[in-house]
Amino acid sequence: MRLFIERILGVYCWLLYRFFGIRTLVGVGFSEKSVGLNVGSAYRVLGGWVNLDRTIHVPISRINWMPKLLYRLGRMNKEQYSHYELGHWQRVMYWDIGYQLPFADNSFDYIYSSHVLEHLDAQVFQRILTECYRVLKPGGWVRMVVPDLYLSASQYVDYMRKMERGDVAKSETIVFLGEQVKAKEVTDKFVGQIFEADIARREAFGHVWMYDHLTLGNRLEKVGFQSVSQMKYREGNLPDLDVLDFRPENSLHVEASKPR
Repeated sequence: MRLFIERILGVYCWLLYRFFGIRTLVGVGFSEKSVGLNVGSAYRVLGGWVNLDRTIHVPISRINWMPKLLYRLGRMNKEQYSHYELGHWQRVMYWDIGYQLPFADNSFDYIYSSHVLEHLDAQVFQRILTECYRVLKPGGWVRMVVPDLYLSASQYVDYMRKMERGDVAKSETIVFLGEQVKAKEVTDKFVGQIFEADIARREAFGHVWMYDHLTLGNRLEKVGFQSVSQMKYREGNLPDLDVLDFRPENSLHVEASKPR
């Protein structure tokens, strides 16, 4: 039901923009002072950035009494409720990135996206990159963060070979992608990086495609980006990375620029 509602809202917002040019929609509108676009921001909002997300939390935040009611009914925990109390969701613009971005050409100096694009099929992904190229200013930088297929596959193969040689016991606790697990569970953890084990979560948040630095770089170059580089966690050409980057254990961070 939640996924259905989110998709219906996405169509509604796109129709408003398409036929009436309404940019505020169900969220915070574009400002000429905005320098960055955060695609799939969730509640991680920053001043100077336009934050886009397609989640039911955004319309809920526009109904003053709704978050408190859901919290009292036990439909959200204290941490989730705190983001409403702090006004985080109120600063997010509701938008389905499967549609054209509702901004003019050359609008932003920076574009950031973390752990979003792997949830899109390959064609939609390429379309989003084209849209990011369009709304980014010449000389601007884009930073794409996705689960690192190369990293997870490398660690998986490494531990499997160690178990085959007898260097690691199946019952031994190991660290896989920053998480402590039993060695015998490494296969499930690796596959879990690609698919969601829970059916409900898979339908709502499942991964559709996985990337390494080569495939992600190739896709960026295909739409015209240059100077494609794999970056370290919280290091790069974008501001506010100390807040924007938040998943160091299994992430691939790639930056590229739009030619001047």
